[in-house]
This record gives sequence, C-alpha cells and structure tokens, in this order.
Amino acid sequence: MNDYSKLPAMTEPYFGPLHWTSPLNFMSEVKDLYPPKVDIYDVTLRDGEQTPGVIWKEDERVRLAEALAELGLRRLEVGMPVVNASIPRAIKKILSLNLPVELMTLCRTKEEDIDLSLDLGLKAVVVEHPINPWICRHSNGLDTPALLDRLIGSVAYAKEKGLYVNFFGWDAFRCELSYIQNIFGEVVRQARPDAVTVTDTFGVALPEAVKMTIRKIREVVDVPVEFHGHNEFGFGVGASLAAVEGGASCLHSAVNGLGERTGNVATEEIAMALQLLAGVETGLDMSRLSAVSRLCSEISKVPVPAKKPIVGPNLSKVESGLVTDVIYKFLKMGIPTGMSPFAPAMVGGDPVEFVIGKGSGKANINFYLEKHGVNPDEVTKDQMGDILEAVKSESYVRKASLSEKDLMAICSRIFGRPVE
Repeated sequence: MNDYSKLPAMTEPYFGPLHWTSPLNFMSEVKDLYPPKVDIYDVTLRDGEQTPGVIWKEDERVRLAEALAELGLRRLEVGMPVVNASIPRAIKKILSLNLPVELMTLCRTKEEDIDLSLDLGLKAVVVEHPINPWICRHSNGLDTPALLDRLIGSVAYAKEKGLYVNFFGWDAFRCELSYIQNIFGEVVRQARPDAVTVTDTFGVALPEAVKMTIRKIREVVDVPVEFHGHNEFGFGVGASLAAVEGGASCLHSAVNGLGERTGNVATEEIAMALQLLAGVETGLDMSRLSAVSRLCSEISKVPVPAKKPIVGPNLSKVESGLVTDVIYKFLKMGIPTGMSPFAPAMVGGDPVEFVIGKGSGKANINFYLEKHGVNPDEVTKDQMGDILEAVKSESYVRKASLSEKDLMAICSRIFGRPVE
C-alpha cells in the first residue's frame, strides 16, 4: 500500500484554498529580491486610449475610473486633457465622485498643459518627454543641453504650482546608460520632481537590462523610481518584475494590456504575478479582475483573446481527458488547483468547464453522468467506449465541441433510456 503521508507538505505562501504555485519562488535567494509591497499605477484611461480604434467617451471614462477604484487601484492616469474637450469634462466628473484614488494627468513639457490640469482641480501630474537624443534632435530640434533646459524648466514650473510631479522620460532604453543617468540625475537634482518614471516605450530591453538600469538610476537619484514598459517582445511582465528587483517602487500597466502597438503590461497580469508568484502585496482585489477586464473589453470593443493570461475564457475550460481526470480527482479532495496555478474563482472567473470534444476521456463523461444522476460505475466498458467514440466522431464532423445537451442525447441513445 502506498504511504501518502511521506508526500511533502503543501503550505502557504505557495499553496492555499485557491492557488498552487512554486515553492521555489519563496526560497530566500528569490524572495529576498522583492519588497513586501509595490504600487500599481494604471494607465488604461490614457495610454489604453492610444490603442488604435479605442475612444473613451465621457461617461465611459467615468465608469472605468469607478471600476478601477473598486478594483483597489489607488493611482490612475485619467487622460491627457489637451487631446479633446471631453477629457476635461470627464475628469471633473471623476473628481466630483471623491473616489479613493490619486488622479493624475499626462502633460507635455508645456506650461499650458500643466495649467490646464491645475485648473481642473488636479493635484498631481506626469510631465512627459522623449529622452532619446536622436528623437529629440530630429523630431524636437533639441540637443542635450536644450533638452535638459526644457525638462528642468517644465518640472520646476509644475513644482512651483504646488503639484506632485512625476517626470516621465520615454524611450529611455534605446539610450546609453551614462546618458540615461545624466538626464534623470540632472532633472532630479535641479527640478526636484517627486518621482521619475523610466520608460521602455518599445519593449526592447531584456528583463536583466531593465533590472540593471533601474538599479543604476537609483544610484544617481534620491526619489522613487517607477517603470513603464510595453510588450513588443512578449516579456512585459518579466521586465516589470525585473524592474522591481532593481528597486522600482511602482509599475505602470493597463487593463487587458491596452496601449500603443502591442500594448502595455496588463494590470491583471502584473498584479497576479506580484501577489501570487512573488508574495508582493499590491492592494488589489483579485476577485474583481475578470469583471473589470470584461467591462474594459466591452467598452473598448477590443475582445479578450481566449488564451489571454489571467482573464482569458480558456482559463476555465478543459478538454483533455487526462487533465480532466486529475482535476476531477483533486476536486473530490477539495483542491481546485490540481492542474492549474489558481482557481478561476480567485479572479472572479467562471467555474471550471469540462469541454466535451475530440480530446475528451472517461473523466469528462463521468463528470456529466454524475451531474445527471447516473452512477459511472454502472456504465459498462462497452457503453463507455461507444459514448467516447460517438463524442469524438461528432466533434470531428462539427469541428467544434459538443454541448452538455448533446452529450446527454448520445448517452440516452446508447443506454436506451432518457438521461435528463
């Protein structure tokens, strides 16, 4: 007889009622790289709107701000007021709601942008400008001394107005390290922003390069360093985690990964990675992630891909008979994560659905038989074989999965009696 008592124990923080991840993440060699808490600064309402084809109408911007606040986010970039007249109107409405969030706007290095945000009643701004010297010279007509004059003057102006100021230097990672250090170092030394954001606008830096760069920038500034990354090469979350390892205290993200080109780091992905894999507190209510994702998708008209991490519809769907068998047996033990790192319920997702189709096995069939009051032990081997053959054949013909009703019709035919 097997002695199951010799199995290693499964304990927090990597194992709980709704999750089962890796104990390796919590070994000191890894865990000590992360702080106990990291802030998430959501840019869905600004950078998310830069997704081609996405426009937030006034009421939509307000509704999304409410949903993001309900999610537990405490810092939101609500837009760039100079873009169109509906944004200032929406910002005023959001401010009137007194949501428990810090609202910030994105401003160019222009006094009129800063004044507009101030006039709207905002207390915090992000002052943005490219720092890539090639873009500055050929697009903005600025050499490095002129660039620094502009950056320092704008940040200092916003500070003089009593605003909280985050200097947002974009396209930083296509520059040499000494140049990046010089730009951020001088802006902090001479204009005293409250924080700086180092931006990988095109997602071109390897995670290890991001970690190193954040660490090196922290050597020359004495204010919090934040990271804003995009996802061109598919490792936006990895780069963001590396930024935290390098000392970034805040990460920028957008719901569903909305944003320019391939998008921003997805809020739901980085939040779950931080909390579940690294044990870092974010303050977010993870059970609301799916609801916020659906709302954002419906308003933006950008569908959530079926296999999207964290909130994709396929998260709760299983077809393979082998996988279903493991899940089914573990569910009977009260463990919903036999074949997944977290239960869909953790993010407010749909319950696990055992798909009936070409890859189904006995476990898939048994689940639905029990659900309909049939004892699987009373089903003969030949009957089960006939059911599986019929399911697979019909699925191949349709090139689609079958419904529960379809399966019960097959079972009724093979059993020679109705199964309801």
